[in-house]
Amino acid sequence: MFEGVSTRITLILIAGGCALPCARPCAGQVPAGRLEERVTSPTDTSQTFALYLPPGYTTERRWPVLFVLDPRGRALLGLKLFQDAAARLGWVILSSYNTLSDGPPEPNVDAMNAMLAWARAHPSLDRTRLYLAGFSGTARGALTFAVMLRGHVAGVIAVGGALGFALGGPETAFAGDSTFAYFGAAGTRDFNYEEVLAMGDRFRMTHVPSRVMTFEGPHHWPPPDLCGDALEWLELRAMLGGLRTMDSGWVRARLAGELARAAELERGGRWAEALRLDDAIASSSVTSARASSSRRSLPGRARSGRRRRSSPWRTSCGSRSCSGRPSAETVLKRPAPGACSRGSSSMWRSTSRGRIWRTARPLARSGCWRRR
Repeated sequence: MFEGVSTRITLILIAGGCALPCARPCAGQVPAGRLEERVTSPTDTSQTFALYLPPGYTTERRWPVLFVLDPRGRALLGLKLFQDAAARLGWVILSSYNTLSDGPPEPNVDAMNAMLAWARAHPSLDRTRLYLAGFSGTARGALTFAVMLRGHVAGVIAVGGALGFALGGPETAFAGDSTFAYFGAAGTRDFNYEEVLAMGDRFRMTHVPSRVMTFEGPHHWPPPDLCGDALEWLELRAMLGGLRTMDSGWVRARLAGELARAAELERGGRWAEALRLDDAIASSSVTSARASSSRRSLPGRARSGRRRRSSPWRTSCGSRSCSGRPSAETVLKRPAPGACSRGSSSMWRSTSRGRIWRTARPLARSGCWRRR
């Protein structure tokens, strides 16, 4: 995808000092926040993006930030899908007017650099909690950017698109990393439906927190309620990964809501969706229990929940290599794509309902099931 491209993407440095308080998840109606429909990048006047600041935004705390990459540069469309959840949870959103799909990578690189430059100029943003959301071709770009910005990107929402397996790809780069999370989504009539589910399976095989959800429809962005679910799940993963403080009451309320929704899906005969949600709930619950147990048994700084990496970072600093955390001027060169076929995945799963075909998908109109 990026072979032969000389463009580079700036790496944001994690700010030093003590972590500031994060916004607390809350339920119920909240104010709309502040929306700026067009902001010009301070480093490249050809780049513009829409900006959303949540209710109560202040520079006295740190806020997670979501970068939205729409494949047709429809900044407001992408932003508004996540706006309600961002208002509830306290997230900042930047959504570019310059991102594209099915073309050269330079427009997306330039758009991402422009938004990163704005984020770097605002210390109130939590630079350990950057998130990327993309659809179709920009979903693949978001996954690639996440690998290049590893240690700063805490999660990716990839809709209607995924990457094939490659050494150095996201499923291997983040293997066993509890501070990164993948949320995949696809419509039931999406031509990329199978590849999205396959990528979720590969993330599970490498022990990366992941969730894949489906929605009724063709190849397009999911409805706002599912986009809100994605942000809530990433908020939960941030708590479990030690990137923000645990809110036990919010976690219990979310778990009760998901159990009720799984039961509703089962009553409606949507077995594959109910099974997938049951698996996701069980995975999050087990992780939560392990995280709580580990924090109780570990002293001092070891309770932070952030996994220590056994080897130092190695990045490209101009023409030479360096180890350790990169400086503010460090840049990452684009990796060459690994061309190989998709990995196989387990197709059967034992459940209390019996053995169900793992990637069964509903046929349009008929309500029947089709095997891959």
